[in-house]
Amino acid sequence: MAEITPFIEGTYLPDVETVGRAYTDYYTIGRGRGHLLAYGVFDLNATGTSKLLQRGRVVNASTTVQSVDFNAITEQVTHSWYAQSTDNLKPSVGSTVPQYPKNGAYSWLKAPRYSGGAYEVGPLARMWVNGDYRRGVSTMDRHLARAHETLKVAYALQQWVDQIDPAGEVHQRYAIPSSASAFGATEAPRGALAHWVRIVSKKIANYQVVTPTCWNASPRDKTGARGPIEEALIGTPVLDITQPIEVLRVIHSFDPCLSCAVHVMRPAEGAKIFHLGHYSGEAAFRTTAA
Repeated sequence: MAEITPFIEGTYLPDVETVGRAYTDYYTIGRGRGHLLAYGVFDLNATGTSKLLQRGRVVNASTTVQSVDFNAITEQVTHSWYAQSTDNLKPSVGSTVPQYPKNGAYSWLKAPRYSGGAYEVGPLARMWVNGDYRRGVSTMDRHLARAHETLKVAYALQQWVDQIDPAGEVHQRYAIPSSASAFGATEAPRGALAHWVRIVSKKIANYQVVTPTCWNASPRDKTGARGPIEEALIGTPVLDITQPIEVLRVIHSFDPCLSCAVHVMRPAEGAKIFHLGHYSGEAAFRTTAA
């Protein structure tokens, strides 16, 4: 930590701030709805009621932080390659039944929703909920929030490392119940992460996980509302549609992880599909070239 912290202070954070000054337009490009969700992480007491990064959610980039009700989380599949019978289920009773092909579907990701709303997760969401960063919800803001969060955690680690008891227990022993249902929620570096499990006869009967990338890269839901990455891309200016680097800049700010999201894609060799242009409501043009 004595080596890492000065690097964050003297190189990483200043570099991100320099990029922000050079690309000021990216404080407006890639803006999301401002619906932000964080499960909280790094307990500061034995009960977990105090955390370094608090649990909460905000709507429309408000400064008012609301509580999180895990019963309000469902997964929609209207535009996902899964059977419609699995639509809008809570993860605790979730079912994953592939249906390919399927009319209107275009993704192997389900669409997680909180009370029907699409929420962005990640460093920006955590830092906003915590009150540590509230400049904006753009491409550049995601990078800056991530850098500031890195420094915040580094400072905390310097204290936590002194609390380690080398002679202490490294895990809690427990007995597997005959039957049970439970879930665990925390924060991965990319954002809110939760697992739901049901045990029957000491065996896993059902298991569902909703990863940060599933939140951010989700497809449209049954109302047509876009997922956070899709929404952030609307209005992004592209200089050359054959080299859409501007699109990549927006997507990379979310730090998506395809390994954390079910995906099976095999485009035709040499095929290029572009869906770019001036948006007027839902009007757009599509250009397909082989």
